[in-house]
Amino acid sequence: MGGIGRIGLLGRMASAIVLLCLLQMAFSFFIFDWLERRSIQEDHARRVAELLVVSKRVHASRPERAAEVMSTRHLDVSVAGTPLLRENGTSSMASRVHKQIIYWEPELRDVILRLDVMSERSGARHLVGSMSLDNGRWLNFRSRNLGENWPGLLSATALTLLTAGGSAAIAIYLLRLFGTPLRALAKAAAEIGAGKTVSLTETGTPDLRNVSHAMNEMQHRIAQMIAGQAQAFEAISHDLRTPLSRLMLAAPFTQPEDIRDIVAEAAQDMEGLLDSLLAFLQAQYLDAEPERFDLPSLVRALSEGDDQIRWTGPSEFAVLWYRKPLEMALRPLLKNAQEYAGAATVFLSDEDDLILHIVDEGPGMKDADLKRIFDPFFRADEARERTTEGLGLGIPTAQRILQRFGADLQFVLADSGGLHAQITLPKIGRDQGRLKKL
Repeated sequence: MGGIGRIGLLGRMASAIVLLCLLQMAFSFFIFDWLERRSIQEDHARRVAELLVVSKRVHASRPERAAEVMSTRHLDVSVAGTPLLRENGTSSMASRVHKQIIYWEPELRDVILRLDVMSERSGARHLVGSMSLDNGRWLNFRSRNLGENWPGLLSATALTLLTAGGSAAIAIYLLRLFGTPLRALAKAAAEIGAGKTVSLTETGTPDLRNVSHAMNEMQHRIAQMIAGQAQAFEAISHDLRTPLSRLMLAAPFTQPEDIRDIVAEAAQDMEGLLDSLLAFLQAQYLDAEPERFDLPSLVRALSEGDDQIRWTGPSEFAVLWYRKPLEMALRPLLKNAQEYAGAATVFLSDEDDLILHIVDEGPGMKDADLKRIFDPFFRADEARERTTEGLGLGIPTAQRILQRFGADLQFVLADSGGLHAQITLPKIGRDQGRLKKL
């Protein structure tokens, strides 16, 4: 079931078509074989009936030549004083051929005609029989290959295979053609889920046009809702910053000194909270265009000259990617490494995709906390004390930004015990410098 579950809708439909073609072929083989055998047996009975009538007449005029004249490569004839068969055979085929012979040549109804079917090890079946003659003698005969139909069956098989294969190929091609809009919708849905805005062309059949229109309307409403939330918070943030600025200006003049420090620290914390919330909301509708820039220079600039953030990748590495989103994602990651670990190493691995690694030298995290690291407003045990800025939105913001532009962010525990952040950047194209480490 696991393998079947991974097959898409079009794959299942194609499999159903192939299965139906196979069933149709099997049924056709069965019906054709049955009909052809009946037809060949009837034709065989007609020919045998004609030969028996002619043999009877030849024996009446020239009895000594009857066996010689009537024997062919399909019919062995002999004239004897005793019958080859003492009684009729019990097989249904012999009874059916007997009735057909009488049907084709009614004058044979007045003679004694005994028939039986003999089978060989090879599977061939022969019709044997004895017919009474006018002078008391018997005409014994054997007709070879009763119901032989392999050449016809093989031809029909080849024709059926060709027809079924062609029909299946055309059906699968049409399914693939009709499935193109569905695949486009699935791709668009995945991109929408990643936070991108996708304009769907409302073409195709009425149901596909309706789905495309509904998805476009859904995107528009979601974008309006997110933009409305962001605008509302930006307005609130702007209104809050005015009294906050006044509070920060008044803090140095507050007495006594311990109250002054509390007021100043509270104002700085509130400003940090506003910045975190604003960045978190902006990550949901941020737009940018790819541009070429030097990745090591960006990392060094964000490290703000801190020697504890060590870049061990190539001295120059030009990439074509989204500079602003990457900068917004790297800033909280490097800041966390500085504040909670004290030191970190940053390097690159250039595989199918470009992977940027940030390995800090901190105490790491518990497994339970690591599973919640992307939850908004989550702060690990070591970070819950309000001695640091932020609201627990830095890493979730970085993840949302990267996912919006097709990248990925993962955290694992490093071998040294710290945290290892891995940023996977899908390649848009790049002009890579020499991989010379600093």
